[in-house]
Amino acid sequence: MRRGIRRLYFSVQDPLARKKLIIAERMLRKDWEEWWRLQWLEAEQEHIKAKQKCQTLPWGEAAFIALGFVALGYWIKQTDGAIGGAVFGSFIAAGYVSNTKSRRQNELERTQAVLLDRIKAREEALSRPEIFSRIEEETGEESK
Repeated sequence: MRRGIRRLYFSVQDPLARKKLIIAERMLRKDWEEWWRLQWLEAEQEHIKAKQKCQTLPWGEAAFIALGFVALGYWIKQTDGAIGGAVFGSFIAAGYVSNTKSRRQNELERTQAVLLDRIKAREEALSRPEIFSRIEEETGEESK
């Protein structure tokens, strides 16, 4: 395919037009390489954020949930209700923390997979040789 494209470009008779085409193709390649770099950086940043979220758990939120059940229990049945609310609230809060941890772990695994996919795709894409050399870009003539 590379040879066919080169043959097609170098079949253009006007040297100035051929040079402009080669310059445009090389600029497109540079933009393409930058796009792949940005895709990789984006995936890496998402993975880092997911990793940081996995390292912290919402214990403060869980405490407010439990406290809310204690207050609700106290409002309904005073001390006995507060004790029941504390027991029930602690289970609900523990479930909240567990579910949050599970969701964050799933998100970490997803971002890890996306990052690995993008790294592999980027390496594969960038391993393809350039169609034209810098000399060909400057001169518009085929170098052997």
